[in-house]
Amino acid sequence: MARGLKFEAGTILVMDRGYEDHRWWERLTLDGMFFVTRLKDSTVYGLADRRPKPADPILRDEVIELNQNLGAHEK
Repeated sequence: MARGLKFEAGTILVMDRGYEDHRWWERLTLDGMFFVTRLKDSTVYGLADRRPKPADPILRDEVIELNQNLGAHEK
């Protein structure tokens, strides 16, 4: 259902790993939206930037790149 909704550029979406759809995320990014999510353990990604951890219970704050042939991700 969420994939059919329209959002304005600058919108920040928060979603759970059940919505892990890299093509949809790419479209959101190209349309000027941002999102925060938890990834499945099997997701392959590259680390683009590591930011200071804000506060508990947040585990880490990272900017990542998906759909790259980069091998296994860092934990």
